[in-house]
Amino acid sequence: MDSTPGFVNLLNSQCSFDLDSPEPACGKEEELSQIHAMLEIKEKLSKQKMLECLLGKKEPLSEMETSLKLKLMSEML
Repeated sequence: MDSTPGFVNLLNSQCSFDLDSPEPACGKEEELSQIHAMLEIKEKLSKQKMLECLLGKKEPLSEMETSLKLKLMSEML
């Protein structure tokens, strides 16, 4: 009977370990990089929407809102 936990067997079947590399080389690396790229795009869109709301405000901005607006504008340039 094998005493190795199932998740270890699954990990070993999906990943190869290189002693020279700090991380295992999995077949899922491309998927992870695509997910990472999508999250970066989502974060950028969220910041753009926040800036649009701040720029569209009719009443004067608070000090915190003004500093956030300036920070978002500098990040986009």
